Amino acid sequence: MKDENEEIMKLIEEEEVKNYNEQMNELRLKAKETIQKIQEENVKNYNRKRKKATEYKVGDLVAIKRTQFTQGSKLYPKYLGPTAVIAKSIITGML
Repeated sequence: MKDENEEIMKLIEEEEVKNYNEQMNELRLKAKETIQKIQEENVKNYNRKRKKATEYKVGDLVAIKRTQFTQGSKLYPKYLGPTAVIAKSIITGML
């Protein structure tokens, strides 16, 4: 009788562990799907607020913002140029 009770308890425990693991896997999948959905929405909202890069053609005149500042450059113009675009670069879109 003791052996049967132990076997039954063991089977019940195994079944409970199996059910628990299945529930946890389902919850993980649900959480993963929810996180992915929210991330996609965040990307969409982020990209919606971004301004698209300006496309320049060869020959267009552009002003290049000065990024290197030295002592006394406070009085220099903030932009270099106007400079003509001479070729398009794959990386930046212009040269």
